[in-house]
Amino acid sequence: MPTGETVYADIPPTTPRGFGSKNVTKNSVTFEWIKESNLEYVLEVASGVDYKDVKEYKAGAVSEFNVE
Repeated sequence: MPTGETVYADIPPTTPRGFGSKNVTKNSVTFEWIKESNLEYVLEVASGVDYKDVKEYKAGAVSEFNVE
């Protein structure tokens, strides 16, 4: 029986603008992007294209994040 409620699918935010990397070393990389208001960022990084060893980093409301 219908309840009168409307359910919407989760819609992810758009891809970050200006996303790139800087300060790349043998053991780390700093990612950067144009920060949007009211968003907290989460990075998912894997060592290979198979995406088997993915690690999630909660960057927060920042415009760059260093991953070691």
